[in-house]
Amino acid sequence: MPILGSFGAAGAKGFGLTGASGLPFNARYLVIGGGGSGGAQTQGSGGAGGYRTNEPGEDSGGPSSAEATLELVTGVDYTLTVGAGAPSPGPGPTPRPTQTGGENSVFASISSVRGGIGGEAPSTPPSQPFFDGGSGRGSYSAPGIGEGTTGQGNDGGHNGGAVGPGFGTGGGGGAAQAGPGNPSQGGAAPGGAGITANITNTPTQRGGGGGGGNRPQVPAGSGGAGGGGNGSNTHKSAAQPGTANTGGGGGNEGYNNQPPGNPYSVLSGAGAGGSGLVVIKVPTDVTGSFSPGVTSQTITSVPGFNIYNVTAASGSDTVKFLKA
Repeated sequence: MPILGSFGAAGAKGFGLTGASGLPFNARYLVIGGGGSGGAQTQGSGGAGGYRTNEPGEDSGGPSSAEATLELVTGVDYTLTVGAGAPSPGPGPTPRPTQTGGENSVFASISSVRGGIGGEAPSTPPSQPFFDGGSGRGSYSAPGIGEGTTGQGNDGGHNGGAVGPGFGTGGGGGAAQAGPGNPSQGGAAPGGAGITANITNTPTQRGGGGGGGNRPQVPAGSGGAGGGGNGSNTHKSAAQPGTANTGGGGGNEGYNNQPPGNPYSVLSGAGAGGSGLVVIKVPTDVTGSFSPGVTSQTITSVPGFNIYNVTAASGSDTVKFLKA
């Protein structure tokens, strides 16, 4: 499929683009929020970023049906943000720095929320920025603190407090599937699967949840299909990040016991969340112009449409559409 014109600022005819303003048209979209990061030492796997689309015949997160038609008008600057994935809490001694969440992705009135992130300890009280999200984080023992957002994702899995043969965590929620749990064995669960979209005429799976962490005697969980990062089964081995521009959740760092009084001198870190994505699909008589800082590809190979695959845009960026 031909892809024309990777650019970092103006698309199509750039800022010199001309045409009548105030004319309505319908836009299709796929908007994925930034993925959540995994937690340290089996304390939670990252959930996928929220997943929303109005492409006919395709699913939003949950899965749920495609959303309603989005009517826009020419000549208006619309907000455009590709959410960053949540950063890893990083290597180092405990206590780790307070984890921060990723970012929502936004196109016009459509906002897909960031994925839920793992915490420092399972006893930490629930907090919306840390444990809930587009898809919820996986956890060790506490159900109900890794909840997904209706119409955008799924809950994370939990392990029910099982202690043998490991201390594995449930998988992070994915766009298509809730995070699995292993309540009877203590094993680490894989991340929930993402959704395959065909909005660009190239089927691509995105929105996978992060894999659970565990102790060395039991394997870690694999990342959910669609960009989820693998967990690890020791604190000396880093978990994997979610894949960029999929909203994938990061894997959970593993854990193993130390002799009394021996500090955790080597902590490798949990997986960061993958960045989000915005895909905009408009009729061929409509062209888009992007503010500086936007990274986008224009796809013209789908008959009847101009498609803009936006992989980077900050909170201050915009897109404007005009009739050709």
